[in-house]
Amino acid sequence: MFLKYMALEYLTCHWDCYLGKGNKFYIYMEPNNEKYYFFSYDFDSTLVKENVQNLFNLQALEPRIDYLYEFLKDDMYWDIDSFAFKTFDTKYFAEGDFQYEPIKKTIYAQFSDLTNTDNLKAFIKHKLENLA
Repeated sequence: MFLKYMALEYLTCHWDCYLGKGNKFYIYMEPNNEKYYFFSYDFDSTLVKENVQNLFNLQALEPRIDYLYEFLKDDMYWDIDSFAFKTFDTKYFAEGDFQYEPIKKTIYAQFSDLTNTDNLKAFIKHKLENLA
C-alpha cells in the first residue's frame, strides 16, 4: 500500500508530500492487527482535472509500467525462486504470524490484472475512474 501511495503522489505531482518534502502524511497502527497504514493528505491543488486526465491514466502510464515490469521481472522472479528453494534463511518477525510467500503469479497480476484493485494497473484504473 505504501508503494501505491508513493505512485499516487508522484503521478499527481503532489510535491508538498512524503516524497517531495517529507510533509503531509500520517502513519497509523491498527491496534487489532498491529499493521501499519500510510495516509497522505492535503491534495489541495494537486488533483485537478487536467493532471488526472493527462497523467493518471493507463494510456499514459501503461508503456512505462510494462517497461519497468520487463526490466525488473528477472530480479523479482529470482527473489521468489531464492525464497521458494530456501537459498537464503528467512526469518519471521513474530511467532505464529502468517507471512505470505511471494509467487510469480501474484507479481504478474500486479502488472496485468485490471479487475482486482489490489494490483497496480487495476488500482490506477480504479483511481482514475473515481477521480474523474
